[in-house]
Amino acid sequence: MIFFIILKAALLYFVIIFCALIAFSFNKATPVLPKADPKNGGLFLPGNFEMVVVTDSLGPTRRLAVNDNGDVYVKLLRLSAKKPADQKCSRR
Repeated sequence: MIFFIILKAALLYFVIIFCALIAFSFNKATPVLPKADPKNGGLFLPGNFEMVVVTDSLGPTRRLAVNDNGDVYVKLLRLSAKKPADQKCSRR
């Protein structure tokens, strides 16, 4: 009798875990990409390429890096009283 109670509890536990795994496997949100700039920021790009202007007010930059999650980091050419040396630009 106790064996069947344990078996029933284990089966119920298995069904709950299985349903949770199925539910989480269908909960994959597709990333939403920002709309491209209609004029591609003034650059001429090859066919099917698009560009997004993230910012246009930082001034001259030396380095640009994009993180895996889409964050953009730039290193300014020279320091300014208005802008720090490293500034993180948020995504649109």
